[in-house]
Amino acid sequence: MWANRPEMIKLDSPKQGSCIIYSGGITDSRGRFCGHIGVVEHLYSDGSIDVSMSSYGGYIWRLYRLRPQDNYRVPDTYGLSFYGFYMYTGVQSKLDEEARIREEQKKEVLEQIQKSTEIYSGHPTGILQNVQSKVQFESANIIDALPICIVLLIFLFNYFFRCKGS
Repeated sequence: MWANRPEMIKLDSPKQGSCIIYSGGITDSRGRFCGHIGVVEHLYSDGSIDVSMSSYGGYIWRLYRLRPQDNYRVPDTYGLSFYGFYMYTGVQSKLDEEARIREEQKKEVLEQIQKSTEIYSGHPTGILQNVQSKVQFESANIIDALPICIVLLIFLFNYFFRCKGS
């Protein structure tokens, strides 16, 4: 049986890419039960799974939606019994490598976002740095000139009222 091979790891629950193994079923020419195997293609939040299967001398390829409530029973199975979920170590290492690569890519994207946020959040460089310094300089000049403008307005206000009064 496939499950007894040393490179197969027993899983507690289905995982995408794992094998679902069945015991029993039809017998071979020596009278041994053949069992059956499928590949878990997709997992759903309700616990159901999509499993692809093929059968030598039978159907070429089928996709089944199986449910844990039905003990992952396959329709028209000729006496197959669910045996368990297993993962070939080569598949597991490939899945782990793909997960590691996705995490590295995610980390790189987050670092790029962080860098671009720093650039646009008050630390401009190049042309933007010159524009910001000019804006700060001009606003500083306006603030510095404000007391002078107030004094000038008071002077003009007094001047006009004196002119009208005389």
